Order: sequence, then C-alpha cells, then structure tokens
Amino acid sequence: MNRYLKPYYILNTLLILAYPAVRIYTRRLHFLKEEDTWGYTRENGILFTSLTLMFIRYKKSATLDHFLNSLFSIGKLCIAILMLLINIRYCLYYLLACLITFLFFRQPKFRGPSKMFTINNQEQFDEMVKKKFNPVAKSRNPSQAVSNYSNTNMWIVEFFADWAETCVYTKPIWIEFSNKYSTKNLRFAEVNLSTLPEMAKTYNINTSAISRQLPTLILFEDGKEVIRFPPYDDASQRYMRVQKYSKKDIAKYFDLEERYLATRFSVLPTNDEQTKTK
Repeated sequence: MNRYLKPYYILNTLLILAYPAVRIYTRRLHFLKEEDTWGYTRENGILFTSLTLMFIRYKKSATLDHFLNSLFSIGKLCIAILMLLINIRYCLYYLLACLITFLFFRQPKFRGPSKMFTINNQEQFDEMVKKKFNPVAKSRNPSQAVSNYSNTNMWIVEFFADWAETCVYTKPIWIEFSNKYSTKNLRFAEVNLSTLPEMAKTYNINTSAISRQLPTLILFEDGKEVIRFPPYDDASQRYMRVQKYSKKDIAKYFDLEERYLATRFSVLPTNDEQTKTK
C-alpha cells in the first residue's frame, strides 16, 4: 500500500482537487450555472459524464492500479474542459501541470512478495523454461494427480515492457497467480522485453504501443509453447483485444486450478535455489 503514497498518486490527487479550489476562488461561474432545457447546467453535465465514464472504467478495471489510472485520466480531462470554460489561462496552467506530472512521475510498479522468477538472458530462459521434466522429481502423493500435468515441466512466462501502462497495472494479477499456484512443476517467470528485445522477435511479440500484445503470457510445457494470452484468432489472423483482465477468466483459460491440483504436492525450490536461478 506504500506505493499509493508515491508522488504519482499524490500529485494526481492534487490535480483532481484543483478544480474545487479554482471554483471557490473565481466568481466567473454564471455561464456554468445556466440551465438547459432539461434543467442541467454545463458543470453538472460535464461532471455527470465524467462520473459515468469512471463507473464504466471501474467495471472493466482489472486491479486498483488500473482503476486509479483511469480515474486520474478521465478526471483531469473533465477538469481541463471546466477550466477552459472558466478561464483559458487557468486551463493552460492546468495542462502544463498535467504534462509535467506525466513526464516526470510515472505510475509506480507493484512491489510485494512474489514467486515469479526474473529471467535476464536467453541462456537462463533455455535452462529454466525449456528443460524437460525430471523423472526423479515426482509428486509426493501421485494418487492426487488430476492429469499428466504432474509429469510435465510447466512455466507461465510474462513478457512485458517497462513503458507499457497495461504491464504496470496488470502486474499484481501475475504476482498473485505465482503466489497462489506455484509448485515444483508449475512455475512463473517474467521477461523484460525492454532489455531483451531479441526475445520479442523469437516469440513473435509485437511491442509497438498499438499492438495490444503487452503483456503477453505464454504457457510452456516441457519447453514447448502450448497457449498464449492475449489469444490469437486464426480466422482474422489477429490477436484478440482484451476487454477486461479478469483473474477468474485468465486462470480458467490457463487451467491453473487443475494444473495446481495435479502438482501441489511437489516441493518448491528453496530460497537458495531461487537466488541461483535469478
């Protein structure tokens, strides 16, 4: 929760609260109070529209970070319009403050307990992810195995980029998955494509801002790609647009519950082993 006290959140909150201060300070509000034929004022109409958009974004938000990002964006746009109606100079000052905040104070990344491995190079990726199942590492209770998942080396790898906002606000989902579902045979890792761009080419991931492919999650079984998210539509030969990053739907998409049940009695690597592989 300490990340919500970072300058990004404090400054954006102050930018949202700037409008009430300006509204109290200035007296040029008569045109905002003029009612239309439906009895709404301009101010009420703009504020109601922004609240409606915020509610829609709330329903589609995957995490609190995602919702706050949308709230700040919609709120600042609404206030900029109101500032323009009050005084164009106020609007210019406000837009300048928003620009400075955007350029110098980025949304903080989620930091917390995680069982995700950080892969730093291709050699490490090949050694960890592409390694086949070790027959010696068997389940403690094979009778509990749901399927042949217990005989498979499974990795879910998140390919992300530092600059992509979607990667920032969805990070808590992947970390939660790693903490909840990690076993000896089912593990999670992350690859930063900003520092390893060659891996984007290897796995055919378009890292452009308009591609909607970041983050990409790929499930590997014994070193081979099985499925990826966002899904690829063979009919249109395009990646499907993600309307909402629903934890429940994504867990079902990767069959995480079944994979976890099949391998939950496996022994996780020790802290020393994790340190060596990072």
